[in-house]
Amino acid sequence: MDISDSNEAINATIKILDRYGIKNSGDWYNQDEEEGAELYENIKAGVVEVYDLDDNEMNDIIDEILNEIL
Repeated sequence: MDISDSNEAINATIKILDRYGIKNSGDWYNQDEEEGAELYENIKAGVVEVYDLDDNEMNDIIDEILNEIL
């Protein structure tokens, strides 16, 4: 994935996280099972499939967002 696509995927993920009120890693790890499943489906449809990411790439994006951006 090139830098432009990576930045777009990061921005798309941040928008989804924002809709769920996830502002930090604590919010990410403290979501209930139902919310987590819904969030997963939204990230899958809105980021993973759009940018053709594998699980490792998506995990890297989530880690980057939680550790550096939020």
